[in-house]
Amino acid sequence: MQSRPIDPDRLAVRFARLAVAAALDEDDPEGWPDRRRIIGRAVARSISHDQGARMTRFLDRARSPGRELPVEDPQQALTRLFLALLHQLDHLTLSKVARSIDVMAAELPRSIPRHSASRGFVPLDGSDRRVQAR
Repeated sequence: MQSRPIDPDRLAVRFARLAVAAALDEDDPEGWPDRRRIIGRAVARSISHDQGARMTRFLDRARSPGRELPVEDPQQALTRLFLALLHQLDHLTLSKVARSIDVMAAELPRSIPRHSASRGFVPLDGSDRRVQAR
Protein backbone atom coordinates (compact mmCIF):
# COMPACT_ATOMS: atom_id res chain seq x y z
CA MET A 1 0.00 0.00 0.00
CA GLN A 2 1.39 3.35 -1.00
CA SER A 3 1.15 6.17 1.50
CA ARG A 4 -0.17 9.60 0.67
CA PRO A 5 2.49 12.17 -0.27
CA ILE A 6 3.34 14.71 2.41
CA ASP A 7 3.15 18.35 1.39
CA PRO A 8 6.26 20.08 2.81
CA ASP A 9 4.62 23.51 2.37
CA ARG A 10 1.66 22.60 4.58
CA LEU A 11 3.94 20.91 7.09
CA ALA A 12 6.16 24.01 7.34
CA VAL A 13 3.13 26.30 7.74
CA ARG A 14 1.71 24.09 10.49
CA PHE A 15 5.01 23.97 12.38
CA ALA A 16 5.54 27.72 12.11
CA ARG A 17 1.97 28.54 13.12
CA LEU A 18 2.21 26.39 16.25
CA ALA A 19 5.74 27.48 17.18
CA VAL A 20 5.18 31.22 16.74
CA ALA A 21 1.86 31.07 18.61
CA ALA A 22 3.66 29.26 21.45
CA ALA A 23 6.47 31.82 21.49
CA LEU A 24 4.18 34.84 21.46
CA ASP A 25 1.56 33.49 23.90
CA GLU A 26 0.82 36.57 26.01
CA ASP A 27 -1.51 34.65 28.35
CA ASP A 28 1.38 32.63 29.79
CA PRO A 29 4.72 34.42 29.33
CA GLU A 30 6.28 32.38 32.16
CA GLY A 31 5.49 29.14 30.32
CA TRP A 32 7.85 29.93 27.44
CA PRO A 33 10.76 27.77 28.71
CA ASP A 34 8.53 24.67 28.70
CA ARG A 35 7.03 25.49 25.30
CA ARG A 36 10.53 26.21 23.97
CA ARG A 37 11.70 22.73 25.06
CA ILE A 38 8.68 21.10 23.40
CA ILE A 39 9.40 22.88 20.11
CA GLY A 40 13.13 22.20 20.21
CA ARG A 41 12.55 18.54 21.05
CA ALA A 42 10.14 18.15 18.11
CA VAL A 43 12.70 19.47 15.63
CA ALA A 44 15.61 17.61 17.23
CA ARG A 45 13.62 14.35 17.23
CA SER A 46 12.79 14.56 13.54
CA ILE A 47 15.59 16.61 11.96
CA SER A 48 18.55 17.44 14.24
CA HIS A 49 19.48 18.96 17.57
CA ASP A 50 21.34 21.80 15.82
CA GLN A 51 18.27 22.73 13.77
CA GLY A 52 16.09 22.53 16.88
CA ALA A 53 18.41 25.00 18.60
CA ARG A 54 18.36 27.24 15.52
CA MET A 55 14.54 27.33 15.50
CA THR A 56 14.27 28.07 19.22
CA ARG A 57 16.87 30.87 18.96
CA PHE A 58 14.79 32.38 16.17
CA LEU A 59 11.71 32.21 18.40
CA ASP A 60 13.64 33.77 21.29
CA ARG A 61 14.45 36.73 19.03
CA ALA A 62 10.81 37.00 17.93
CA ARG A 63 9.82 37.29 21.60
CA SER A 64 12.20 40.22 22.14
CA PRO A 65 10.76 43.17 20.19
CA GLY A 66 13.33 45.47 18.67
CA ARG A 67 16.28 43.08 18.85
CA GLU A 68 17.31 41.37 15.62
CA LEU A 69 13.71 40.92 14.57
CA PRO A 70 13.16 40.06 10.95
CA VAL A 71 11.43 42.81 8.99
CA GLU A 72 8.76 40.34 7.96
CA ASP A 73 6.22 38.42 10.00
CA PRO A 74 7.97 35.84 12.24
CA GLN A 75 5.61 33.10 11.09
CA GLN A 76 6.48 33.61 7.43
CA ALA A 77 10.20 33.74 8.20
CA LEU A 78 10.05 30.55 10.28
CA THR A 79 7.98 28.82 7.61
CA ARG A 80 10.68 29.57 5.04
CA LEU A 81 13.47 28.39 7.38
CA PHE A 82 11.68 25.14 8.13
CA LEU A 83 10.64 24.61 4.51
CA ALA A 84 14.27 24.86 3.39
CA LEU A 85 15.04 21.95 5.72
CA LEU A 86 12.05 19.91 4.59
CA HIS A 87 12.89 20.13 0.89
CA GLN A 88 16.08 18.20 1.60
CA LEU A 89 14.24 15.24 3.14
CA ASP A 90 12.87 12.03 1.65
CA HIS A 91 9.29 10.80 2.17
CA LEU A 92 10.15 8.58 5.14
CA THR A 93 11.87 11.42 6.98
CA LEU A 94 9.00 13.81 6.15
CA SER A 95 6.66 11.28 7.77
CA LYS A 96 8.82 11.35 10.87
CA VAL A 97 8.71 15.18 10.89
CA ALA A 98 4.92 15.11 10.56
CA ARG A 99 4.63 12.75 13.54
CA SER A 100 6.96 14.96 15.60
CA ILE A 101 4.83 18.00 14.82
CA ASP A 102 1.71 16.07 15.85
CA VAL A 103 3.38 15.24 19.18
CA MET A 104 4.46 18.88 19.57
CA ALA A 105 0.89 20.06 18.93
CA ALA A 106 -0.45 17.63 21.53
CA GLU A 107 2.15 18.68 24.13
CA LEU A 108 1.71 22.43 23.71
CA PRO A 109 -0.82 24.07 26.03
CA ARG A 110 -4.37 24.20 24.76
CA SER A 111 -4.45 28.00 25.18
CA ILE A 112 -2.40 28.38 22.00
CA PRO A 113 -4.71 29.00 19.05
CA ARG A 114 -4.69 26.10 16.60
CA HIS A 115 -6.59 27.71 13.72
CA SER A 116 -6.35 31.39 14.52
CA ALA A 117 -5.41 34.00 11.99
CA SER A 118 -4.76 36.48 14.80
CA ARG A 119 -1.51 38.44 14.81
CA GLY A 120 -1.30 37.88 11.06
CA PHE A 121 -0.66 34.15 11.33
CA VAL A 122 -1.11 32.19 8.15
CA PRO A 123 -4.11 29.84 8.24
CA LEU A 124 -3.31 26.13 8.11
CA ASP A 125 -5.45 25.67 5.02
CA GLY A 126 -2.78 27.48 2.98
CA SER A 127 -5.13 30.22 1.84
CA ASP A 128 -2.37 32.80 2.24
CA ARG A 129 -0.35 32.34 -0.96
CA ARG A 130 2.53 34.57 0.22
CA VAL A 131 3.94 31.53 2.07
CA GLN A 132 3.82 29.39 -1.06
CA ALA A 133 6.34 31.63 -2.85
CA ARG A 134 9.89 30.33 -2.61
